[in-house]
Amino acid sequence: MANPGVVVPPLAVLRMSATWPTPVCSVAAAGMPFNPSERTAPPVAPFERLIQLSDDEIEHPQPPGIEPVMTTTPGCVPTTAAQRPGKASKLPFGFPKGAGLIWNGIATGSAAAVPIAANPDTANTVAHVANVRANLMKCISLHGRMKLFSETGRHPYRKQQQVRYRTLPCLPHTGDMLTVMAEHVSSGPRLAELVASLSLATDLGLGQPEEHVLRQTVIATRLAAAAGLSEEDQAAAFYVSLLAWVGCIADSHEMAEWFGDDRQVRADSYLVDKAGLPMMSFLLRHLGPDLSLMRRMTIAGRFLAGGFRDAANSFVTHCQTTADIADRLQLHDSVRIALPQAFERWDGRGVPGSLSGPQIAPVMRVVQIADDAEVFCRLGGPVAAIQMLRDRSGSEFDPALVELCAQRDDILGGMDTVDAWRVVIDGCAPLDRPIPDPELTAVLETFADYADLKAPCFQGHSRATAALAGAAARHCGMSPAEVTDIARAALVCRLGVIGVSTGIWNKAGKLSATEWERVRMVPYLTERVLSRSPPLRQLGTIAGMCHERMDGSGYPRGLSGAAIPFAARVLAVAQTYQAVREDRPHRGALTPDAGTALLNNEVSAGRLDADAVRGVLIAAGRPMPRRTTQVAGLTAREVEVLCLMVRARSNKVIAQQLSITPRTVGSHIEHIYTKIGVTTRGAAAMFAMRHGLITTETDTAERSGNHPM
Repeated sequence: MANPGVVVPPLAVLRMSATWPTPVCSVAAAGMPFNPSERTAPPVAPFERLIQLSDDEIEHPQPPGIEPVMTTTPGCVPTTAAQRPGKASKLPFGFPKGAGLIWNGIATGSAAAVPIAANPDTANTVAHVANVRANLMKCISLHGRMKLFSETGRHPYRKQQQVRYRTLPCLPHTGDMLTVMAEHVSSGPRLAELVASLSLATDLGLGQPEEHVLRQTVIATRLAAAAGLSEEDQAAAFYVSLLAWVGCIADSHEMAEWFGDDRQVRADSYLVDKAGLPMMSFLLRHLGPDLSLMRRMTIAGRFLAGGFRDAANSFVTHCQTTADIADRLQLHDSVRIALPQAFERWDGRGVPGSLSGPQIAPVMRVVQIADDAEVFCRLGGPVAAIQMLRDRSGSEFDPALVELCAQRDDILGGMDTVDAWRVVIDGCAPLDRPIPDPELTAVLETFADYADLKAPCFQGHSRATAALAGAAARHCGMSPAEVTDIARAALVCRLGVIGVSTGIWNKAGKLSATEWERVRMVPYLTERVLSRSPPLRQLGTIAGMCHERMDGSGYPRGLSGAAIPFAARVLAVAQTYQAVREDRPHRGALTPDAGTALLNNEVSAGRLDADAVRGVLIAAGRPMPRRTTQVAGLTAREVEVLCLMVRARSNKVIAQQLSITPRTVGSHIEHIYTKIGVTTRGAAAMFAMRHGLITTETDTAERSGNHPM
């Protein structure tokens, strides 16, 4: 009998079996286990779900010895196609690696094993693929991006490959089993992916290299297993380790006020025992690093009077922020209980100092060791890490766990070659859960609030930008799915600011060349944080372009024109408008009129897209003139003429397509050449492509109201 508590690991397998496997994994829906002795699945309503087939199944679609059957209706289905008259409905197949298929009514929501009913009349019902209704568009996962798929198999987007078909193999005998294990049975990402992605942002705030927290988590889970912690504590170790330091940026403003570069202080703090005189000496050395000696002495006096107490309070702020994030992510109680103990010490001299020794949760004691050990392993190997642990044994760390690290080579060894992301994602399964699509936005709002903690002037910025970008996308006529993607990309487009010192964000004067270069890295850092998780990768691509400009003057890649998708153009405008409407240390907030003028000037200069600017200004409630200008002061009509002219259309043809006179076309062309500063069609074509004014001939025809055959 199956264990109701079994959690099926995420795989991608399609297997035919003549007998029931033993034991059979649970196919529970809402916690309902499957009992193989009953020979039937739990009663559940039919549904449709997205699965991922294995690479092997894609390469070898027809299992040997299995006859194909094509079914059109639920109920009694013969075992072979020859026994059933009528036209067969086929199953879409043959997508590239990573593609998905829609299966209907096969199993329950989290099913891993699908039994076939004992009744021979319904033996093949489980293998049924429902008729696709004429007006129903199917959603598949293609190369990690959500696309629409119609029943005809032709992708509605242009330049998309035709989809091939193949039939679905049936089960020839009653009592056989079709086993389907899906990499992502749910409609959204896994919690483990989201928390692991957030840990990459935490690395930025700690001043550590990418994957520091992930490698720390690998060590923590190894140590938890070696120490014989309970299965619950071993499972909790993943999330406690990933989130233990997530609140580090909550006190960035205060840290920057005292120490200038908050990231550097956190990075250097790993090298000292964080209590007593060593910690006091460390903090005093880092006070006002760029100030004169007299100024530093003055600040040191102020720090001794109250700053050390403020530094201790920052640890409390850290714990409270971490607890809030854990609560919003709905993490398990075992994780929430341990997280507030992040700064407790074995000797009782930690913060808040209410716990010591065995009173500290075992999982937190493991994570504390793993955090510092990872840094020393990276800098000097396991030998340096073990020496550091022994130096702090009995004061900061649990002596028994320190000794275990020294005795077991497999705890700290091999960290240079381990795939930390994969180990962590695969190991989080006991407390992992899928995040439904409606819940994903709420999780990303947590990411947004986390990024906006970096500096007081940023707070609320990401949410406001998301609301503005989403509304602008709707005004631009984008689909609901595209509107959602743009709003979500806006929520996470500022994650990279965590990788810049708050001292830079708080600076009232002009940035130095070095400081400006670090600021220009923000979109790149954002994209890197989101790139590891396939469900977040597309959002990261859009978010990483929020500072690109149509004329190529943006950053970090200097993209221009058609290389910037329209979603990124809308986000760039929304981000710009929201930013200039907020106070910053180096300037005050612009008025709505001034913000509108700034955007229009950016359009005229060729840096922002005119349609995107119009959508954002309408979403912001700004009055719009009847005639809007494009890059270089071109009118909308002049852009239409330009797009046709550069394709070598004659004035007469252009006039026919736009329903104007050839003489008017000639006037438009003269104005166009004057405004963009060129005199030839080829040069005009380069200008149009550079600024993204021309994409496809179909787009131009659609804008003019005519549709090509």
